Amino acid sequence: MNETKNTMNLLESFAMRHTQVSHLEVSLKEVIPPDQRVQAKVELNLTPRELKTNPSDGGTAYQVTARMQCQGFAEGQEPGAGA
Repeated sequence: MNETKNTMNLLESFAMRHTQVSHLEVSLKEVIPPDQRVQAKVELNLTPRELKTNPSDGGTAYQVTARMQCQGFAEGQEPGAGA
């Protein structure tokens, strides 16, 4: 399986001033022993929204909503497969 891995350093283009977690939902379906190797499928969606700012502030401000889904599974299993 060929997967393209894209990486981007957002700090090269943006400066983060404030972070707030407003909703966190976790569902633990299986406890994996500490010595068990695991893999994870991670999806991160960012939704930026421009905020009205004072021109004297020296830049444009954005509010970014981040939605992350992380599904872990034992090495050798497919995501979503039971133990």
